[in-house]
Amino acid sequence: MSEATTREPRPLFRGPLLVCICVIYLVIAVLLAVVGPLFMHPPGDDSRRLTCMKNLKQLGMSLWQYADNHERRYPLPEQRCDLLVGGDDIDAGVFRCPATKVGPCNYAMNPNADPDSAGDVVLLFESEPGWNQFGGPELLATENHRGRGCSILFVDGSVRFVKAEELDELKWGDGSSAEGGPAYDEENP
Repeated sequence: MSEATTREPRPLFRGPLLVCICVIYLVIAVLLAVVGPLFMHPPGDDSRRLTCMKNLKQLGMSLWQYADNHERRYPLPEQRCDLLVGGDDIDAGVFRCPATKVGPCNYAMNPNADPDSAGDVVLLFESEPGWNQFGGPELLATENHRGRGCSILFVDGSVRFVKAEELDELKWGDGSSAEGGPAYDEENP
């Protein structure tokens, strides 16, 4: 018999091979820790957020169209939904954030905003359910997006999702309408 056939089999896991396997497991664990949270949020969150932002954009376009036809004045905030839904180009479905099934409207209007306000002033924002709601930061609602933030339409027409920790930085007036009375026309709604 030769010497090669009498040797005992080599152990399966020797030093270098064991280290290599440990490194592979470590790399996989790090990748899962980094990439995993990207896939942990429920499916549809991003699409619902995008639809919510599109709704705000459409409502904003209707407000600007109204202002163009009414001497650069938005409708009275307490009549806004009634006036906009009565128009031919807007569907009642755009008044609701798709992330919620509660209430007829999930957006409120900032009464201190007018077409001539600074572009970074809040115009429409996500709020608790209700019709023709208006006010300021006390009405902001983040529950539709799991407390992460809410969608905001600004006077300049931009819409963005504002994270919950950044909501205190929003601008609700530019001084001109806050002291000079409401930014809407009480005589010509």
